[in-house]
Amino acid sequence: MANSILGSEILGQNLGPCNVYFAIETGGSNTYMGKTDSTVIRKTTEKTDLVTSQDGAGRADAVITTETWEVEFGLAQATLDKLAEIDESIDLNLSGPDIIGAHFASVIGNGDLENAHTMKIVRIRNGLDSTNPLDTLILWKARITSSFELTYDASTQRFLGTMAYCYKDEDQLDSLGRPTFGKVGTV
Repeated sequence: MANSILGSEILGQNLGPCNVYFAIETGGSNTYMGKTDSTVIRKTTEKTDLVTSQDGAGRADAVITTETWEVEFGLAQATLDKLAEIDESIDLNLSGPDIIGAHFASVIGNGDLENAHTMKIVRIRNGLDSTNPLDTLILWKARITSSFELTYDASTQRFLGTMAYCYKDEDQLDSLGRPTFGKVGTV
């Protein structure tokens, strides 16, 4: 059985950090998200019960009705320029290459897919990004949303919370011809 970013049968191999990259295949900036707190990859499947009178009140079958992939992490090194790359509501005011200010605009009505980019999550081994393809998860269409509460006191570390909602790509098909959310390893 192969070890991967999604799991291992070897005790201790399921521990450890990862690095997160955003906008990796769009010709964009390949943004390294920097130091983070824990990164949580969440896949959720919901089913709807199908019932028949012949089977009584219990489930006769069930059908998958929802599949979602999400990635949640807190940025420990959030900067205005990095935030502007992942959040279209931030409009930087530049003087040459220097940021001198920013607006935080309302972007109600903006669609996720029109602002989605590829996200790469790479497991760290021996202090570096692993070069094993099974240690890299690529999600084709991720849309990062920032949501945060920053506390300024003597003891609270500030992490800017983010959630990436991932969408399936109709052009990235598995071996059976089904649309996929992403991939791990060489496929």
